Amino acid sequence: IDRPGVQFALSYMDVSTGQFFVTSLDDFTSLCGEIRNLRARELVIGYALSEEEEQVFSNQMNLLLSFEDEVTEDVQLIDNSLTDLEKAAAGKLLSYLHRTQMRDLSHLQKVVH
Repeated sequence: IDRPGVQFALSYMDVSTGQFFVTSLDDFTSLCGEIRNLRARELVIGYALSEEEEQVFSNQMNLLLSFEDEVTEDVQLIDNSLTDLEKAAAGKLLSYLHRTQMRDLSHLQKVVH
């Protein structure tokens, strides 16, 4: 998840299949709804959470929170049709995966908007 202002970008992936997605959401309620629909267990956060956001994610939604500031700019997976916010969210997710996954990630597919 990334958020430079009021809008959010959510990037998500199925690491087993390599399917990679990104979307923009207008508010926190919409973001939480999308996360619930995805049945996510972990969030990779790319911005400073407010106390309220952390409370909702950690305690109410029972999600593991990880933080990532680095952005991987992989032009083969992330193209210019995305907004800057969507590119940042997708790039931070890729950085997190490259840093934490102890396996080959060459099967990852190009991000779908």
